[in-house]
Amino acid sequence: MEFCAQSLRTAKTAWPDTYKTFRDTVGRGFIVEDEPTATFDFALAGIALDSQAVWKLFPKEQADRIERLIFKCFESTEWEAYAIHELKEYGDIFQREVDNISNDGDPVNAIPIRLLHRLLGDRIRTFYVEMSGTETRYISPVLALMAQDALTPFVGTWKALRDRFDLLE
Repeated sequence: MEFCAQSLRTAKTAWPDTYKTFRDTVGRGFIVEDEPTATFDFALAGIALDSQAVWKLFPKEQADRIERLIFKCFESTEWEAYAIHELKEYGDIFQREVDNISNDGDPVNAIPIRLLHRLLGDRIRTFYVEMSGTETRYISPVLALMAQDALTPFVGTWKALRDRFDLLE
């Protein structure tokens, strides 16, 4: 529960400066589609990113329990269905990229790019890279790196918990 609460606090504190940095760096075209939800989407991406480590750090049964506890953080809130759906989507996209790594999969960018899609909606097309005059569906590498960097403060909680404590059911 503290993991989720801390992630939400981190997002609430960091989002205004993060948004300003995006706008200052890539231009005024970086306009989030749903301002009230942007901070929450940012937090969910951070939670999802760090939660991917759970599957490597803990035995499967324990990782399953931890995932259920993360989902439980959002039960009985107005965000319950949205939060759980988004966390699962982030996890699925990350896993697909891991599974496809030999065929150009990109797990490092999976969650940051999904976050950008959530934040920008259809405006994401503004940041597609052009090659030989043709629009691709690849996001600007500068924007992708900025999204990765913005999510960095969320990473490492589960490893620190595993290294410092014995987690009990």
